[in-house]
Amino acid sequence: MFSRGEGNVQDLSPDYLLGDELVLFIVRFGLRLTASRWGMSERTLRRIFHALGTSPRELIHDVRHREAERLLRTDQPLPDVARHLGFSTEKTFSRWVHEEFGSPPTAVRRSFRRPA
Repeated sequence: MFSRGEGNVQDLSPDYLLGDELVLFIVRFGLRLTASRWGMSERTLRRIFHALGTSPRELIHDVRHREAERLLRTDQPLPDVARHLGFSTEKTFSRWVHEEFGSPPTAVRRSFRRPA
């Protein structure tokens, strides 16, 4: 991850902008702080995403879904999974998982462990 003061607008390649690392930073710290770290406005960062044919919201959804699936296959405690994905509470995370996967997190986790 990048630290305060690092980063150069020229470093914002499509691969980096669309990568999980930056998206999870946006989830944790918000678009405004992320843009600030790169020395630009939130609006400018949104325009860059738009030029790439996506939005921060779409990316966040896709990355959260992939990361949730990956982490629910592990034994990591659900509160830790929720926090990693940027949810403020386990309850909010559970509701999102139910909407996303059709079952609560524990059931999704069990389904991933069943032999195919």
